[in-house]
Amino acid sequence: MYENEDNRIPGTPGTQPYGANMFAFLAFVLACIAVFSILTGLFPIMLGSLSIILASLSRGKESKLSASAKLSVYIAVFAMIIGAGITAAAVHAIMTDPEMRSFMTQLYNAVSNMDYEEYTRLLREYYNTKGLGK
Repeated sequence: MYENEDNRIPGTPGTQPYGANMFAFLAFVLACIAVFSILTGLFPIMLGSLSIILASLSRGKESKLSASAKLSVYIAVFAMIIGAGITAAAVHAIMTDPEMRSFMTQLYNAVSNMDYEEYTRLLREYYNTKGLGK
């Protein structure tokens, strides 16, 4: 009936209705959740990478990504970069700032039964004896 596939009416046999690509929809949802969870650190990196995978899977046999899949990739990359930056800044602050280091020591001592300095000493000792720290 239709020789050109671009003229097919959605819902007719052999075509997909509009919005039937669930991979693109899930990629967009995961990218949005990644943006809203930016302050958690590593969570947006995991969700963003999953969103990018789903967006690439949404392509199917076509050569180009749909507009919603492209948008979800851009949002996911944004969330991943900001999440990685926040994680790196937090690790840097814990390692260099003495006030933050003392806060983390107090927090660790309150949560666990072992002193933080003793814990780090045991970790260094373990890695040096196993040959991993050389």
